[in-house]
Amino acid sequence: MKTIINICDKISGFFGYIAAWLTSALVLVIIYDVFTRYLLNSSKIWIQELEWHIFALVILLGTAYTLRQNGHVRVDIIYSKLSVRKRALIDLLGVIILLIPFSLFIIYTSKDFVLSSWQCAEGSPDPGGLPARYLLKAMLPFSFLLVIIQGASMFLKALLTLLGDTSYYHEKTNH
Repeated sequence: MKTIINICDKISGFFGYIAAWLTSALVLVIIYDVFTRYLLNSSKIWIQELEWHIFALVILLGTAYTLRQNGHVRVDIIYSKLSVRKRALIDLLGVIILLIPFSLFIIYTSKDFVLSSWQCAEGSPDPGGLPARYLLKAMLPFSFLLVIIQGASMFLKALLTLLGDTSYYHEKTNH
């Protein structure tokens, strides 16, 4: 089980690393946009779309990594006061009841949206906009597949904790 946990965590870590670099790229693109717009009085549609595309990729690729780092919002007032086993049980049930079904729902409902976009090789509707918008749309189900992979890691960590291995949970922190 620990091997599976490590593989899942490495996958999330890899895409989190990409999201971090994309954040740096986003800052550079925004600086370029501001410079050309306000100092050169030149605004391009493609640069604004690139900002939104990179931002979307940061969010989509960073979601599973944030889950791995336990960085998503939760009611920590109660959760942090619970014992390690109770936190593990909440996480285990949360993965089974909420995280995996919701992720599967997003993957299923985005399928037609993504396929339609791929079939027509969708690009920007704006003149001068970016082509290949279908690639960005394909990241939606892919990102939730990454969430499921990280959810499997979270499930296994919680299960191991319930079976007596508390190395994944600590008294003062969540994981």
